[in-house]
Amino acid sequence: MVVIKTDAYNNGLEHLAKVAEFAGVDYIGITENSEVLKIRSLGIILPICRLRLASPKELSTVHSNSQLYGNVEEMVGNLNMCRFLSKLGAEQNKIINVHISLNSGRMSRDGFDMSCPGSKDSIMALLKLKNICVKGIMTHFANADTDSLEILKKLVAEFKTDAEWIISEGGLKRKDVLLHAAASSLAVRIPESHFDMVRLATITYGIKTVKEAPEGLKQILSLYTCVGQIMPFPKGNVVGYGSTCQLDRDSYLAILPFGWSNGLPRNTKYALIHGQKVKIAGRLCMNATMVDITDIHEQVKKGDQVVFIGKQGNETITIDDISESTGTPLNLVIQIDVGKLNAAARYPKKLIDK
Repeated sequence: MVVIKTDAYNNGLEHLAKVAEFAGVDYIGITENSEVLKIRSLGIILPICRLRLASPKELSTVHSNSQLYGNVEEMVGNLNMCRFLSKLGAEQNKIINVHISLNSGRMSRDGFDMSCPGSKDSIMALLKLKNICVKGIMTHFANADTDSLEILKKLVAEFKTDAEWIISEGGLKRKDVLLHAAASSLAVRIPESHFDMVRLATITYGIKTVKEAPEGLKQILSLYTCVGQIMPFPKGNVVGYGSTCQLDRDSYLAILPFGWSNGLPRNTKYALIHGQKVKIAGRLCMNATMVDITDIHEQVKKGDQVVFIGKQGNETITIDDISESTGTPLNLVIQIDVGKLNAAARYPKKLIDK
């Protein structure tokens, strides 16, 4: 399964979905109804699984309009949701495929916890419901990047035991049930976590979340803007909101038509201009960023490309670099809303390269 939720991690669902189909994936993972519509509009008929507990309204919309959405498989984590789907399936005279989510990975977000009183009874009850069919049993790991592989292996084994209990006690046929536990990090660290399917997301976009990730990965996201103005300022001036930067010499600052509203953390540290890493002066403003180009100001001109994420010359800034230098969790940096950059299209250079 390739996970292309949140507009393929803001890289463009319309691009990645077709690439995934061409590459021969078996499943597409999504979270929103709108993503299903976009995938279907591309003529893609691959199985789609929602990797989130959906609201009744979302479920009704999708499963009452099969002509638009096709068949969407739902992740389920409680008996009430299953009952709702069973009733909906009966009303629509259809069978809705579901994937039972377990809390084996200790996410405590959307799965049955087999150690809780009544959980096993609830799972047995859902297996008896009409108009739903268990297509898979799954879990998601909260700490797939932990240093302790032994802990991960123990949890993987726990998931396997729980899944086998459900299959055995519920009278299911093992060959008819997909077991899937591994997202990107776990998939490259614990081979025994692969089971019948792996769910690949960050690794698909070239992002290395663990040291075991393949060396050949290259991030597909680049993010850049251009120099709007070049301004001289004297030694001793403070720069930006909060006056967090004071110039220690007469300086030239490049003013960029880009700010924190476009997605980057306010305390982003560096950018690339003319293949050189330059410091951002002070904090990012909402719609502007100041970069110290004093040492190279004679080379820099208005309209020159400025790279926040990507490669320029021999220098590269990765998503990991931004995460480490700003103290921002990697998953938040990954979800940069590059879509907002379309609002800056009035500037003379392309701002987004996908």
